[in-house]
This record gives sequence, structure tokens and C-alpha cells, in this order.
Amino acid sequence: MAKVRCISSDILENDNFTSLPMSAKMLYVYINNETDNLGFIDNMDIVVAKSKSKRKDIDLLIQREFLYQIKDWLYLEAHFRLNNKNLRPERGAKSRFGKYLDGFELDEERGMYLPTKCRQNADNLTTIQPKNSEQYKVKENKVIENNIKESKRIEDIDTLKRALRGMM
Repeated sequence: MAKVRCISSDILENDNFTSLPMSAKMLYVYINNETDNLGFIDNMDIVVAKSKSKRKDIDLLIQREFLYQIKDWLYLEAHFRLNNKNLRPERGAKSRFGKYLDGFELDEERGMYLPTKCRQNADNLTTIQPKNSEQYKVKENKVIENNIKESKRIEDIDTLKRALRGMM
């Protein structure tokens, strides 16, 4: 847990953030305070209890891209670098979870972590595959339809993320 953390006004004054319910906003503040020096948090149940939030608030923060779920028990605050610009890496405890940053890249301009796999594959994916479905076969990034009249097209990164969450 950190002694000093900041939250950027770019986040607090963002329409995406201000439209969140108060319990989700409060959870975000507590998450920001509980993260390690890379933005990881592994005690989410305790943080939810402290903030008097609900588990559905975690899902809302993930859906709105304020938080990424790495494992069942491990999360990454997406805007950690934006919120804590002045954090010097040599100060404070080191993160035990640095190896999980391999799947993310830091977007310096926006000050946030972005999943590299979603960014690299966003142009190649053209359909949403239903969960537990054997009806699609994927070969060389083209979809061959078997007994399906139309496929859904992924137009943006949000649709891709929703599709990936439904497949897992």
C-alpha cells in the first residue's frame, strides 16, 4: 500500500469516469491507493470491503477500461502512470508482478497501459465467435462459416474486448 498517491484531473473530469456510480468511483480511489509501484493490486476483496463497494463495481471499472484483470486475483490499474507521474521507481517497494507487464505496453501520450495482444490483433480479427461454439473454423485470419448465415463484425476495440471476455 502506498503512503502517497495522486489521481489526475484528466481522470476525475472525464465523462467516462463521472458517469460511474459513486461506489465505483470510490473503489477506483481505493484501488489507486492500494496498488504497488507498477499499478498492480492483488488484494481486491479487501479493497472492495474497505470502500464499501460491490463486486459489480469491479466489472464496471474493467468494462470502462480503468482496470484490467490479469488473473482471478490480480488486477492492473490502467491509468496508474497518468495518476502517478511523479512516482520515482527507486522509491518504495518493488513490484512482485512485473512479469505480467509483458502483455501490456505503456502509451506515454495517454499515460495508460494498453494490452498489446488486443492492439496487434485488432485488425486481423473479423468475427465474434460464440462461447463454446464449434460452428466456426479459423484459418489464416479468415472465417469459414458452417451453417451460419452471417457473422458479426468487430468495428472497434471495445467490441473486441467484449468478444474476448465472452470467449474466456
